[in-house]
Amino acid sequence: MDGFGGWGLTQQHGSIRAVHGAVREVAGVFDLSHMGRLDVRGRGAVEYLQGLLTNDVGQLEPGRAQYTLLCREDGGILDDLVIYRRGRDDFLVVVNASNRDKDVAWMRDHLPAGVTLDDRTHDVGLIAIQGPAAASLLPAGGIDLNAVHYFGFGHADITGLATLVLLPRYTGQDGL
Repeated sequence: MDGFGGWGLTQQHGSIRAVHGAVREVAGVFDLSHMGRLDVRGRGAVEYLQGLLTNDVGQLEPGRAQYTLLCREDGGILDDLVIYRRGRDDFLVVVNASNRDKDVAWMRDHLPAGVTLDDRTHDVGLIAIQGPAAASLLPAGGIDLNAVHYFGFGHADITGLATLVLLPRYTGQDGL
């Protein structure tokens, strides 16, 4: 175990080669709960995020995600992140663990009236199941995983818990 961003993380799972091969050939499960999870909601959320991020959040459809950069006013990069649009004025922002406090402070300093920013990092877990067999191993009900596109997501029931299934992965459907 090793400390990272205030979290205890395993640094070695046996042979690196064996883990790499298993994930490339079948699947692997990774606890990403150390990553920051921020809810941004309210009228004006799109405009607020447009002023902080490099990509066009306005073109992002509900159910889709994008990789982008969080910038300072001078254009310098604070962090890279992934943003998920859940609804018209409802976003999940996943930031890096080591930058979470700094990112949240910056985002709160620029938060306009009518928009809320809730840090859900300690309330919501984040687990990645990766590899070619990941979808078949995921015990998700109520969702057609084959219908979820690259950098898309949907809602599912996983072992009795209402869950947001995030699938920013290669599916071969989008030519990527």
